[in-house]
Amino acid sequence: MENRRRRILVAAAAAVLVAGTVGGAVHLSGGGNRHPRSLAAPEPPEPHMQPAAVFENRDLYAKTRAEVKHLMTTAPDSLSPTASIPPFNKDAFAFAPEKYLSEIVPARCFQVARPGADAPVLEVGSPLRTKVSWGNAVPLWVKSVPNAPVTFTVFGGGYLAENGVATVSLRADARGLVAAHYVAGPGITGDVTVVAGSPLTSGTQRFFIRVETTSAKL
Repeated sequence: MENRRRRILVAAAAAVLVAGTVGGAVHLSGGGNRHPRSLAAPEPPEPHMQPAAVFENRDLYAKTRAEVKHLMTTAPDSLSPTASIPPFNKDAFAFAPEKYLSEIVPARCFQVARPGADAPVLEVGSPLRTKVSWGNAVPLWVKSVPNAPVTFTVFGGGYLAENGVATVSLRADARGLVAAHYVAGPGITGDVTVVAGSPLTSGTQRFFIRVETTSAKL
């Protein structure tokens, strides 16, 4: 019975990674905006909302979604946002960042540094509460340390334009700035949460997105 229940929970968690998934938000303990902080400068360089087609990469989306389906069969635990994952290896990331960034690991959004002098707070660079309409992508900006990895994970349906599924790890630029772009496909309604976290900064940022079912003017 316990194994069956566990399989159901893992499958439900993995389902949020498939683009266009419909359902209520998954509420998790831990993480959160322990030290919410906004960027003073520079301003994010792009508009509040853009057509999702600007970012669409069908070949990449097909590859990433196929990988998710494969993991749901071979290693479903790895797709759980509460999965136990290995500690972040800074040297390994510096040596092969693309390997880390290409992996689909939703729980990384909660793998953050302990607060301290060596771990600055993850800052937010765009509104924590925003809205998006079907067919559009809304940027979610944060500021970590220069060139650090940051993972964004969606709870509640939809996907991220960077790879076509609901979790992505991206590398900040030389200023520490990085953004993922949330897209709500047809059938997604209500409120969605996106959590961002980095192993090189403390705390997380939670974006709360209201999905509108009518087209919005850009």
